[in-house]
Amino acid sequence: MEKTCIKCKQIFPISEADLAMYAKLSPQVGSKVLAIPTPTLCRLCRLQRRLAYRNERNFYPRKCSATGEDIIAIYNETAKFPVYNQKTWWGDSWDPKAFGRDFDFSRPLFDQLAEQRDQVPRLALLSYTSENSTYTNHSGDNKNCYLSTIVWECEDVYFGRKVFNSRLVFDSTFIIHNGQILYQCCWGENLYNCQFTNFCNNSSNLKFCHNCKSSKDCFMSSNLRNKQYVFVNEQLSKEAYETKLATIDLGSRKVLDKYQAEFTKLCETTIKQAQHIDKCENATGDYLLECKDMHMCFCGYRAESCRYCIEYDGAGGMKMVRDCMDAYGFGESELLYEVQGQSNGYNNKFCSLSFNVADSLYLDMCFGVKNCFGCVGLHNKEQYCILNKQYSKEEYEQLVPKIVDQLIANGEWGEFFPARISPFGYNESDAKNFFPLTKEKAREQGFHWSDYVTPTPSIKTISASELPDNIKDTDTSILNVAIECSVSKKPFRILKQELDFYQQNNIALPQKHPEVRYTERIAAINLPYLYDGQCSSCQKALATSYSPEKQNNLYCQVCYEKMLY
Repeated sequence: MEKTCIKCKQIFPISEADLAMYAKLSPQVGSKVLAIPTPTLCRLCRLQRRLAYRNERNFYPRKCSATGEDIIAIYNETAKFPVYNQKTWWGDSWDPKAFGRDFDFSRPLFDQLAEQRDQVPRLALLSYTSENSTYTNHSGDNKNCYLSTIVWECEDVYFGRKVFNSRLVFDSTFIIHNGQILYQCCWGENLYNCQFTNFCNNSSNLKFCHNCKSSKDCFMSSNLRNKQYVFVNEQLSKEAYETKLATIDLGSRKVLDKYQAEFTKLCETTIKQAQHIDKCENATGDYLLECKDMHMCFCGYRAESCRYCIEYDGAGGMKMVRDCMDAYGFGESELLYEVQGQSNGYNNKFCSLSFNVADSLYLDMCFGVKNCFGCVGLHNKEQYCILNKQYSKEEYEQLVPKIVDQLIANGEWGEFFPARISPFGYNESDAKNFFPLTKEKAREQGFHWSDYVTPTPSIKTISASELPDNIKDTDTSILNVAIECSVSKKPFRILKQELDFYQQNNIALPQKHPEVRYTERIAAINLPYLYDGQCSSCQKALATSYSPEKQNNLYCQVCYEKMLY
């Protein structure tokens, strides 16, 4: 069957497999199955709506609403709701159930949830059991990490995103496992002492390398397998390679810019796999590793039987992602539908930023609860709560189906939280990275916009053009000034740890703000769309995440492997 998206007006398919998944995911409360209806929005509009509820990378200095102390939060000081520091929010000085209320059958659920959300204190940052890692979000078990998100079990990670089990990593993204001494790396695992790499695994001492596996000591090369001493895709002897490398001074900004431009061209012109799908079975989408039975899924690791999911991972052992649909930014979960920000979840629907929860519906920033409906901020192992009000098991199982009947009548059942009640402006949310909009267009589409500007500390600011060309000519005085980004004009600082890293590894000082560097880095990852394409060799029709203008030298998997070997 086909439907028309009520937002973008595009026609989108609903397959038999989709219908089977909706039936499988439909929750049961008491003796009643609450059937999930087919969606009113297309896949991408559903994704955009979920992403509008997620702010990973914007950090604001503000006051804790409980103690008045200075804190860092993902909510700026104009937020309507209270924002608590970690210790207070998790402590016993307040009770989320004190904000409980009766469900009002005369009013929409989302209006009631918005009112409740504006009263219940929110956690300043989603960061756990870390040391000296104040500026981290969606992260935990870290030490000495800074301005990084989705970082776990790491040490000394700076300006990173989605980095796991790694140390001494700067300006890198999607380091799935075990990275050490990395700079400007995107999508890789088991990497050591690498700079400027995309899609490289099990390798060391690479610089400006694209899609290289099990290789080491290579420079400005692509599509290598089990190689060493390759310079601009030419095999050299050890002595010749080291001689060439010794003539290149990446500590000079002019030299580094030259090679970055060459690397960008290399990535654009080299032969490309139509899809980055490795060790998978029956999978469509892109950037999938060790997955099975996946449909239109992107950026996933160790998952099974999922549809329309993006950015997820299952850990080792028996933990994994299974039977999930329309979910973003989650891991080690089963039976999720229309959620964003969740780990260790089971059988949850329409939830945002809720972790270690089970058998629950419409949760917002809840932890460790189960059998709850329409709650905000619960975190004390609560059960059978509706709008933060406690009920008995019998009362809960009688009341929730009645509420769902009312939601069906209102057209709310089966829908994620609407954009209009997001706690973030569109320009603060992750939605802007996938679906860039102007302020006017965002508001036209029902999103709101934040005009808040973080106050700038009074400090001497210099232009990026005033920086020394070579890191060898840089001393610690650079730590006492702010640098005006050469692109965004926003000021940024160099940290002592950064300076040490650049000097030890002979890397020129950056001239761009960390967010600009992040945006440029993730340009290596295609957006979660699939286009019709054609293999440049066998002319076979194929699906690819490369847009039509980027489909030069595009190969199906069979022809790609022939070209390699």
